[in-house]
Amino acid sequence: MKLKLKAMKLKYVAAAIAVPIILSGCATSQKVQVVQEGDQNLTCEQLTAAIDEVNAVTAKNDENKGMTGANVAAALFFWPALAYTYMDNSKAGELATDRLSHLTKLRNEKGC
Repeated sequence: MKLKLKAMKLKYVAAAIAVPIILSGCATSQKVQVVQEGDQNLTCEQLTAAIDEVNAVTAKNDENKGMTGANVAAALFFWPALAYTYMDNSKAGELATDRLSHLTKLRNEKGC
C-alpha cells in the first residue's frame, strides 16, 4: 500500500515538474524595434541588410504558428498559453511590418 502511494506521489511530482518545462517551451516571437538609433545613417547596403534581417525574423516567427510541439502542448495542458503565443506572434508581425516600412522609406529617401 505504501509503495502504491509513493508511486502516485512520484507521478504527481513528475507532472508538476514536466508541465512547467513543457509550457516554458511555448514559443514567444522575436520582436524588432521599429525605429533604431542610427537608422538615418545607414548606407543603402546596410538598409538592405537590415531589411533582410527583419525578413529572417518574420520567417522565424512564422514557425511559431500552427502545429508546433509547444503549441500542441499548450493546447493540451494550458490553452491560455496557446492564445498568448498567437497574440504575441501577431504583435511581433505588426512590429516587423512597421520596421520594414520604416527601412523602405529610408531606402527610398536615399534613392537606393
